[in-house]
Amino acid sequence: MARELEKIAHDFNNLLTGILGYASLLKMYLPEGGEGHEAADCIERSARRASELTRQLLAYSRSETPPEDHMP
Repeated sequence: MARELEKIAHDFNNLLTGILGYASLLKMYLPEGGEGHEAADCIERSARRASELTRQLLAYSRSETPPEDHMP
């Protein structure tokens, strides 16, 4: 199960990378202090929190993975 969790976490992190990139682009083009800029900032903060959770899942999956020499 740890390997499946690791694969899902990597895939999810790849999606978050795109979300963070587009949120950053939005912030560059929207007027600071405006409603759109604030929404893009909220998207960016949420994606960063999700990315941190993904890192924690990866760390957990790696701690649960048995050493290679014990694999069947």
